[in-house]
Amino acid sequence: FSDKVMSAYGLSPVRDYVKNTLKQDVAWDGENVILGGNAFIKPQKVYNGRSYAKTSELDNAAKEWVKNQGMVGVRDYSKNNLGMNNLGWNNGNVTYKGKNFMTPTYNIAGTTYAAPSAINAAAEAFRTGNNYVPVRQNMKDQGFFDKRLGYKDGNLTYYGNNIGSPDMVMDGVSYMDPTSYDEMIKKMQADDVDAASILANMGISNGVEYKSDG
Repeated sequence: FSDKVMSAYGLSPVRDYVKNTLKQDVAWDGENVILGGNAFIKPQKVYNGRSYAKTSELDNAAKEWVKNQGMVGVRDYSKNNLGMNNLGWNNGNVTYKGKNFMTPTYNIAGTTYAAPSAINAAAEAFRTGNNYVPVRQNMKDQGFFDKRLGYKDGNLTYYGNNIGSPDMVMDGVSYMDPTSYDEMIKKMQADDVDAASILANMGISNGVEYKSDG
């Protein structure tokens, strides 16, 4: 028997898998492969001092192990907790909008894992490094009415109308990259007119006032 023969039967050497995927070493109690003092997997075959198991079962055991270490799926956590959709992958790094976002702690069968604190820190660094715009504050600064700004079903709203989707949501604050933000504002203002000028053309030059309630 050899690793090549075992592979033909869908079996992988357990120690090599754990070392390459989890960067850990394993022990043996005579029945189970032990990782971190606990049973990791019961191999399907033991030959010449090497234990073998199905790759799919190793993947499942590894995913369970990293979850027990407090790790979470980077893609799911980023989507559900940070509003970041469509993460990508490039040369060992998780990407967002074509830019490196973070290096995950583990990559198990295409699913990346990291601690929530590490993902949050990466998101903060990504936000500041790319000059993301805090939408509500910037719109207030540009004269939009704060009371009319809202957030519903993952979308930003103004007077109840969908105006766009944030690129990131952190601590309840919606952020957009500068280009997307500018495009959203230009689209909202495309049909706007200066009320005072229009009314002046109608002969109501002294009748326009602005009240603090909008």
